[in-house]
Amino acid sequence: MDIDNLPVYGGQFVIPAIADIDADGNMDYFIGDISGRLSYYKGHVFENGVPHFEFITSTFEDIQIVWQPGRHGANAVEFYDLDNDDDLDLIWGDFYQPGLFYLENYGVSTNPDFEDSLMVTDFPQNTDFETRGHNIARIEDFDGDGDGDLVVGVLSGAYGTEYLNNLYYFQNTGTAESWDFEMVTSRLLPGLDFISGSHPALTQHCNNGANEIWVGTELNPENPAWLGNLLFFIQDESSWETAFDSDGTNWFNNIGSNIAPAFFNMYGDDGEELFIGEFNGTLYKIDQYQDYPFFCIFGDPDPDFLNIDLSGRSTPSFGDIDQDGDDDLALGDKDGVIHIYWNQGNADSVIFDSISNLSIDIGDNASPCVLNNSHILAGNEDGELYEITYLDSEELVAELRTDIPYIGRNLAPAALYWAGQSEPDLIFGTQAGGLQYFRYDSTYVGIEGNTLPSIFEVSRPYPNPFNNQFSFLITIKKNQWFDIQLYDIIGRNIQHIFKGELSTGKRNFSVKTDLPTGIYLLKIQTAKQSHVRKILHLK
Repeated sequence: MDIDNLPVYGGQFVIPAIADIDADGNMDYFIGDISGRLSYYKGHVFENGVPHFEFITSTFEDIQIVWQPGRHGANAVEFYDLDNDDDLDLIWGDFYQPGLFYLENYGVSTNPDFEDSLMVTDFPQNTDFETRGHNIARIEDFDGDGDGDLVVGVLSGAYGTEYLNNLYYFQNTGTAESWDFEMVTSRLLPGLDFISGSHPALTQHCNNGANEIWVGTELNPENPAWLGNLLFFIQDESSWETAFDSDGTNWFNNIGSNIAPAFFNMYGDDGEELFIGEFNGTLYKIDQYQDYPFFCIFGDPDPDFLNIDLSGRSTPSFGDIDQDGDDDLALGDKDGVIHIYWNQGNADSVIFDSISNLSIDIGDNASPCVLNNSHILAGNEDGELYEITYLDSEELVAELRTDIPYIGRNLAPAALYWAGQSEPDLIFGTQAGGLQYFRYDSTYVGIEGNTLPSIFEVSRPYPNPFNNQFSFLITIKKNQWFDIQLYDIIGRNIQHIFKGELSTGKRNFSVKTDLPTGIYLLKIQTAKQSHVRKILHLK
């Protein structure tokens, strides 16, 4: 907050820094802008646990960094006493700079003096450090030897996107007074990284008792057509090992991108068939026909399973949704609809409906996972996670799960059941291309049955982004008093849209507004439930 208790400006596409530039014991705040300048907010004492800053200048030390003549962009700043002379020096990353800038502080601890004309343009020197641009530096003594080491995150700027080698670690092999940075790794936090759009599925399809993770991906830049990959990992006692080389080879050529795998035993035998959804909305069935010691061999993909052709991004999952003893098919699509295809046969003789007569909309790019208790976990493009229940009234009800933090866009859940465990651990894929693991904690004490049935649903506002007008649809299941407001990103009420009672049914709202460009929050609230939707206004 500033000294008038208003939020401090956070900038656009820039990374700020906190540092005590004047050695008065209070942390100061610095934020760049796309013109290459740096704003300075002087720190004051905390009030009620909140830091307060006083705006001093938008041209700190008259710094203006323009790289490649006529070009300047988003920046990321860091202060650290690199030469151990008791004043803070400045390290600067820029959208158009594949390395880093270094500006030495020629002043003293209480009175800084920077000259941008004297800056080093290839920091750290003698390392050949170049990335896609827009690098963010942080310096800490990671190895405990008394001097600062350098970590650089690659946000990706003017020279493309770096999907894998994007977290560099440089060890300072010099001293606190005279640094000598040597690059140790460009992947400081190693792990599974499938570049984009990871979608996991779990199975034991070879019946060897080991859990397997199959991961579909959105794309592979090594493939001439940028088709998606299908990768396979098998559990080896307490660890996971890849069962074959993850070298970019697409197991099933020409299926497409946005690969979403699932497994289901179609024939009541000892193995499971592989099903693959993909970008165009088709669902492929691939029969298993031969067991190998480590994995199974599959036949050719059949694109005509149930003649399914959705709007796009088909994402399958199988499970007993209606609790009648056989597994049904839940299939998400790019518009956020989860379609249910009932199994009219039984566990030994599977007969799926060719047409879905039940569905629910949870937002774009719906990705379902049917649990053992017949509920459906489903992620969407916004990174929201819903739990969907099939009711005796033959309808689906969705509740937003708030116990899982936001971990990324295009959330794709998979459930992992360990022996003797009734509740699953969860593995999530996201747009970022990795996998994230959440372990179920049986010691957690909560209130059983504390979720309430949804009494209304809100569509995504459209268009989004919008220009002066947007619309949204409310589906009302019970007569309720509604309060609908529009807020800015810092919580100020901007516009009152509606207050009053609405009856059961569908109600469409079209909102005209003349607002500055920015992010706004649409809040729809009743006495027992509320929804918030983020919208972007562009003029």
